[in-house]
Amino acid sequence: MSSTIQEEQLRATYSAVQTDRDRIDREIEKLAAERDELNRISSYLDKRLGKSPEVVVAKEQEPAGTWASLTTADACEAYLRSVGPPERDTNEIIEGIQNGGWTTYAEKPYTTVFGTLNREWKKPDSRFFKLHGRWGLEEWAADEPQPAEIPGIRLQTFGGD
Repeated sequence: MSSTIQEEQLRATYSAVQTDRDRIDREIEKLAAERDELNRISSYLDKRLGKSPEVVVAKEQEPAGTWASLTTADACEAYLRSVGPPERDTNEIIEGIQNGGWTTYAEKPYTTVFGTLNREWKKPDSRFFKLHGRWGLEEWAADEPQPAEIPGIRLQTFGGD
């Protein structure tokens, strides 16, 4: 091939690569804008739900294996104690205890964790309380007003799901 043909092919290839690169750069900018919008929405929702950014950082800082040898209930308590108030939903607790090394052979960890928390919460000396489907430690509720007691029935600490 002559050098002129090679140069033309190189220019064409370079032009095609540059066009692709420009298209990819525009797509990246679009995705970055979408990510920023999702971050704003997430931040808004966190504020509405009473979550704070520190909670996420604390959850991610647990060393792997921290709760590997704990029972489900003990791992949940350890996780809640590590992140502190406010209450957490079951999925967040599962993610937190799994990040801390807790494992289960159950096909559906949600069923295991929710069932354990629900069983523990119904005990008279429970260490957990439930508020609108979210879980916390009973000690967090110490300063909150308690509902009227009915003999033989343990009410949810602050109302129903």
